[in-house]
Amino acid sequence: MHARRMMRHPTRRMRAAILTFAAFMLGIVLVSIPQVVAQRKPAPREAVQAGAAAGNQVAAVVNGVEIPLARVKQAQLFSQVLGGTAETALGTGRRSLDAAIRQELLFQEAVRRGLRPDPAIVQAEVVEQQQAVRAMLADPNADPKLKELQAALAGTGFAVEDYDTNQAVFAVFERSAAIAALRVQLVADLPESGRTAAVTESRLDALYQQLRASAEVKILVPNP
Repeated sequence: MHARRMMRHPTRRMRAAILTFAAFMLGIVLVSIPQVVAQRKPAPREAVQAGAAAGNQVAAVVNGVEIPLARVKQAQLFSQVLGGTAETALGTGRRSLDAAIRQELLFQEAVRRGLRPDPAIVQAEVVEQQQAVRAMLADPNADPKLKELQAALAGTGFAVEDYDTNQAVFAVFERSAAIAALRVQLVADLPESGRTAAVTESRLDALYQQLRASAEVKILVPNP
């Protein structure tokens, strides 16, 4: 029951950002990074192809854990595909890599604190999200952009019908839930009225800075 309760908070966050399909495949936690506007928005399929072209190259190694260059390359293009909003703009080049490093360090810390969610619960949440997206797509009043994005992702392995079988999607839900649980833990000592988003993010950022200072980070591709 405890694990289920911990999952509810991040799931609500994900529902509020249902259009950010890139997050499902990139494993990137939603962060506030300045908006990036491209001269030409690439198609979602281009982002998938960019990741494939990167092959098995590694962009960085964080405490022994490799961050694939594919993840960073796809982040750059998908931030443009999705319009560079406050929640999805992950920047380009080094900003994308920095975001991936931040997420990896926070996820590692969440795991160290025992906040990794039960796999069965994560899979149930993936299926629940899949059903929610399908319901939205079936709605005649659904945002056309939602349907356009799904149509563009057809056959790439990242469309809604692939959610429950794609391990990349599972990994994103797992990481998002673990880091969201870390956020909750960081302000658990405060009265509920004091657990504001600003305070939570401030503490999370302070923790990240602490982790970054002591982490072993090897950047292999400085400007991906």
